[in-house]
Amino acid sequence: CEKALMIRRRALGEDHPDTAQTYNNMATVYKSQGAYTKALEYYEIAHAAFERTLGAAHSNTEMALHGVERTRAALEPTSCGQYVGMGVLMLVCLPCLPCICWWAKR
Repeated sequence: CEKALMIRRRALGEDHPDTAQTYNNMATVYKSQGAYTKALEYYEIAHAAFERTLGAAHSNTEMALHGVERTRAALEPTSCGQYVGMGVLMLVCLPCLPCICWWAKR
């Protein structure tokens, strides 16, 4: 993956939509492996590049922003200090609830 990114960056430049898509794809892989910090870095790069080249309202820009938001949420502890991660509970967009804390402690 890193090699593909290097090739795209060299051939197309940082601000090409295909390069941004490669960053987004790699972020998804890192997220699925639990490497949320690296995933967030790549989602942010993809989002910025998509926004510069395609505009804020483009579906690719919105997709990358969604990745940024979900990954940031996975990196933040709940109010009880537990990390929820990218599990099913990420679908809950509410402050920490007792049931979330119970689930995270299992």
